[in-house]
Amino acid sequence: MNNSQPRLYYRQTCSIFNERKLCEGRVIKLSQFLASVNIFIDQSQKNNVITELSKLQNTQEVYEVAGEFDIVSLISAPTLEEFRDVLQKQVMKIKGVRGTITTVILCRHKGSLVRKRENHA
Repeated sequence: MNNSQPRLYYRQTCSIFNERKLCEGRVIKLSQFLASVNIFIDQSQKNNVITELSKLQNTQEVYEVAGEFDIVSLISAPTLEEFRDVLQKQVMKIKGVRGTITTVILCRHKGSLVRKRENHA
């Protein structure tokens, strides 16, 4: 067994993060790893967390939610390793973030129903 075989096997097992199956069975290549990051925060730091999350280049969307989590964000990165770095070195370092639970997005079946909140003065 040569040294390239374990690396090839790793690439095969992790390929799910770079391909998405559509309902019709076609496979499309994506250049980004995408995950929902559910965030627990210190409520006194809510505005700071939302502001800092929104500044991150890898943050695609940020939602304030009611329920088990305080904030849900969609975060992308070119690879799983880079996503891990964003989570550990940027998201978790934001003042007020107490913890996260991450869910990997495998397939999008329909677009978002959430619309941008309009300011009513």
